[in-house]
Amino acid sequence: MTDAELVEAVRDGEVEAFSVLVERYKDRTVAAAFHLVSDRDAAEDLAQDTFVAAYRQIRRLRDPDRVGAWLHGITQRLCYKHLRRQARTSEIETERFEAIPAPPDRHDEPGELCALLNRLPDQYRQVLAARYLEDLEYEEIASLLKTTVNNVRVRCHRAKNRLRELFEGLEGEEPGLRVIAGRGGV
Repeated sequence: MTDAELVEAVRDGEVEAFSVLVERYKDRTVAAAFHLVSDRDAAEDLAQDTFVAAYRQIRRLRDPDRVGAWLHGITQRLCYKHLRRQARTSEIETERFEAIPAPPDRHDEPGELCALLNRLPDQYRQVLAARYLEDLEYEEIASLLKTTVNNVRVRCHRAKNRLRELFEGLEGEEPGLRVIAGRGGV
């Protein structure tokens, strides 16, 4: 069944159709949340919250063919809300967390790449995650961000350039990152 057919089935009361949508978009939703909050457990919780909100609001979905982009938008809003709540953590709680020693550094390429992605400004990390991790088209990203396709292209270009600069800044420090940067895959 297509996404649009599944949405219509859910609207007609078929709960099983929503389960199919959840299975279809679960991994993408968790990945999108993780790239915004950088916490696997929180990302999974936020993905679950996304699907609960989507089920409650499914009648508001204007274009059932774009359910993926719609779910991504819900995920983003919930992640930003989560991050705002985290930012309001008191200094005492922050000090307690800072007292916990950090885990030892691992030199796995995906972890290093995620660390560099997290150093990008939100607007850049957001478009890279949507484009390359969520596999969304520029038009879908523009719709989610309520901006123009050209603006999304510019942000994506600038984000890739900034990420490339971060890779180059690590030259001599971490060989695994130089290998990735040298591939031209950014």
